[in-house]
Amino acid sequence: MERYAVLWQEGGAAPVTGRLDFGARSLTLHGGPRGAEVRVEIPYTDICAAERGREAIGPLRAIRLDSRTRGSMLLATLGGLTLRGEILESLQRAVSAVV
Repeated sequence: MERYAVLWQEGGAAPVTGRLDFGARSLTLHGGPRGAEVRVEIPYTDICAAERGREAIGPLRAIRLDSRTRGSMLLATLGGLTLRGEILESLQRAVSAVV
């Protein structure tokens, strides 16, 4: 299982700090403040697109992830541009494997 430190943001909500786990059938985001943690699971079959865009979360360039049920989401890595590319490749590989 691949695991990354990320920030994610859905719609106009505040960004959430946590981790991204790539599982066999879905990606899972875990994070949030202690006592108010959230867990978001998105099946790869639900993902319409994952692409590098111009969007950012604060100063961090983000990946735009579009899903059928959750809409658009931004993902930014805390590890720099190299990890952003690695996450994007892993997303695209996982999505194409289930199509």
